[in-house]
Formats: sequence, structure tokens, C-alpha cells
Amino acid sequence: MNNSPLIMIIDDDKTMVTMLNRALEHNGYRVITALHGRIALAAFQKAKPDLVLLDIMMPGINGMQVLNTIRQQSHVPVIMLSAAHDQDWLQQALIAGADDYLKKPFSIREMIARINAKIRRVNFTKEHTPKKDMVACSSAGKN
Repeated sequence: MNNSPLIMIIDDDKTMVTMLNRALEHNGYRVITALHGRIALAAFQKAKPDLVLLDIMMPGINGMQVLNTIRQQSHVPVIMLSAAHDQDWLQQALIAGADDYLKKPFSIREMIARINAKIRRVNFTKEHTPKKDMVACSSAGKN
């Protein structure tokens, strides 16, 4: 069983998805992809990825709507991707709960570095969060 982190790519641009998929797999990540928002939300619930790369501009359910739905059920790191260079999109994405934002075109090396940082932070938090039983035991004897 492969324990490497699972990255979900949600983007309607097939060429972009193929490029990102190859780069991520080359860097040791497992990858799942979705080309549409509705498909992405169903796949997200099943797969429970460790990080999501999410395009803002998609037909049907756009990236902001997908992000809002993801945030209702998960704290998974989300990096927004967009060709739009409008500061309003950046601000809206971050306010809505995105963890980071990359403007297309972007450097694959920079994307991998950002993903590594987010995954490292999530793993550190998991490893350093006290277990409920330990908290209850340590506070049980205090008056």
C-alpha cells in the first residue's frame, strides 16, 4: 500500500491536468483528477485527498463554489489556480478558505515547493496534536 500523500487536481483544462499529474507523480505523490466541479465534489468525498489543487474558472460549478463546499466538510489544504490576475479573485479565494494561490502560468518547482510545505504543516499538526485520552488523563488529577 502506498502511503504517499494524495493530491486532487480539479481543473477543466485537460492539458494542465496532464502536466500537473505527471509532475506530481514524478515527485512521489499519488494523484486523482476531476475536470468538472460536480465530479470533483463526489470524488473528493470518496478519496479524502491530502491536498487539493483547484482551478477557479471552470464551467458549471466554479472553483469558488467547489472551495465553499469543501470547506463545509474539511480543512484539507487547498491551493487555488487561476489564469485571472485580478486581485479580487485572490482576495475572495483566501477569504473563502483557500490556503494558497498560484497564478497561471506558474513554475512547477514553485508549485511542488508549496505543496511540500502544506503537506509538511499538516503532518506536523497531526503528529503534535494531543490525543483526547492523553488530555483527559493529564487533567484528571488536577484540582
